[in-house]
This record gives sequence, structure tokens and C-alpha cells, in this order.
Amino acid sequence: MSQSGRRLALALMLGAALFVVVISPASSTQREESAFTDPVLALVKVGPPRVTEESVAEAAEDDGPAAEPVELASPAPQAEPPRPTGETPVVAAARPSVRTGDAPAPRYRSVRMCVTAYCPCRTCCGRNAKGITASGRSVRANGAKFVAADTRLLPFNTRVCIPGYNSGAPVPVLDTGRAIKGNRLDVFFPSHSMAKKWGSRWLTCRVYER
Repeated sequence: MSQSGRRLALALMLGAALFVVVISPASSTQREESAFTDPVLALVKVGPPRVTEESVAEAAEDDGPAAEPVELASPAPQAEPPRPTGETPVVAAARPSVRTGDAPAPRYRSVRMCVTAYCPCRTCCGRNAKGITASGRSVRANGAKFVAADTRLLPFNTRVCIPGYNSGAPVPVLDTGRAIKGNRLDVFFPSHSMAKKWGSRWLTCRVYER
């Protein structure tokens, strides 16, 4: 090769080397720029953007004022379904009012009396005993709980309370007798043994007004 040819080759080699030195940085910069312009490559190489307080504030300013909360309307109450035609509505029955006033106590007088006992047998009532009292009532009247009295002082159906007889509850005057005079009472028992057991007693009795 001639000397001029060597010089030309050397110049070309120096130019090529200079071209590589100058062009190579530019090409790497272009590759980085292309990587940033491609969103997929940018996310892979650079990573997701960092969230800072400044970025949040800027995003809030860009979005404008926050929307006010919307109050949800409550559902309207459902109306009662209409009753079928002809159906009678059920109404709770009212309880009857009860008057709590105390009833007046019955009036009575206390009388000291001699109280004996008898039964429907012939020994007590004679041969003509038929189980019927002088008032015309049966000896089973009022549960066989009654007394014989002097009807001039205590008329028939007068109520008398005798301690120890009929648990102290009042009994009516349904009978009388020839031996029953004045302050004398004869309480009735269904058997002679019960009447004999009672005997004769002086007791303070209550005579209720009719």
C-alpha cells in the first residue's frame, strides 16, 4: 500500500473511533428516554412512584373540594294491608271495673243466751217427729244448720251467730218449741249423740238485724 493510502486508512480509523466515542453516549441516553416513555418499561426499571404528602396535597387540590356526604333517606313505613271485605276487626274486650269500696258491715246486737241442742229423733222431738220444722222447712235446710228460738223475740229467718256452732257463721231461726222461752236457743244436730255432746252452755250470741 502506498503512503497516501496508509494515511487515508489511518484517517478513516480515527474518524470511526471518534464516531463511536461521540455517538455511544447519545444512544444510551436515547435508550433511557425510550424506557421512560414506555410505561411498562418505566414501571419495571424505575418502580412505582413514591407517595409523599406534597403529592397527596397536590392531588387533592387538582380534584377540587371534597363532595359533601349524601344522607340516605330512610324507607317509608309500610302501610297495613287492607282487610278482606266482610271481615270483622278483632277488638280486645275491656275488663269490667271492680269497685273496691267496702260494703257496710251488718248490724247486730249481742245477747247472753242459754244454748242447748237437739236432733230429729223422738226423744228430742216427740212421737210425731217427721223431719219438718215449725217454719215448714225440712231439717236438711241450710245444710242442717239452724236453731230453734222463741219466735216472740226472734222471728223465723232471723240470723243468729253462736260461738262453737257452724264454725261461728250465722244460722237462721227455723224452729221453735214449748220449752224454748226467752233467752233460750236450741241448736240442731243430725244425731242424738252430737246433741248430747253439746250439752247446755251460756254463750254471748250475735243477733243480726233483719
